[in-house]
Amino acid sequence: KKELEIAYLLMAYVFKTLLPGNEDFEEFQYKNNSIEIIEATRSRKIHSNCIMYSTVCCELFWAFGLKARQIICFPPTLNSDLGCHCMVHAYINSLNKWLLFDPSHCAMFRTRNGAFLNLSELRHLIVNEEPYVVFGAKLFNKKVDAQLKEFLPKYMVNFYSPKHNYFNCTSGESYEVNMLLPKCIMPLISDSNCNSLIHYTSNERDFYEF
Repeated sequence: KKELEIAYLLMAYVFKTLLPGNEDFEEFQYKNNSIEIIEATRSRKIHSNCIMYSTVCCELFWAFGLKARQIICFPPTLNSDLGCHCMVHAYINSLNKWLLFDPSHCAMFRTRNGAFLNLSELRHLIVNEEPYVVFGAKLFNKKVDAQLKEFLPKYMVNFYSPKHNYFNCTSGESYEVNMLLPKCIMPLISDSNCNSLIHYTSNERDFYEF
């Protein structure tokens, strides 16, 4: 199968295997991996939030030889009650570009002409209030298209990408992340927020090459 088709099928597997919800995240945060999340879903019917969906999806992409990374999207203020939304960026060699996958909604994003979008391209369309298409989600839930388009703009401001997957990177000494912030927010980052494990930048190229 083509690389993009494999990636989509893996995302669809994650979507159909995990159960949506946020109540079990605290139990799994910092200590578990994809295998344990899947096994606990089957044995105890645990519920997974978008970070857990993205962890499983990202590790499956790795297992099939795809380059992938989790990207957690935040609203304008980092300490906000609006929460966040986590998705996966995967590199598709045949297209020579990174594409955005939302495993908790089984969705990808395209232009009206059918070209698949990466995070930067999707953000550009949202900021400029230009149309885009949610691909795939309608196969599972017709309401998802409208839901995504309603809440995604809230989170397309600050971006956080762990060097490893979310659970491994937040356990022990491997907590290393890159954060992409708007230039206007950079001056608000105090020295107390900065350490050698968190790399702040307003340069998109630096963020995506990390």
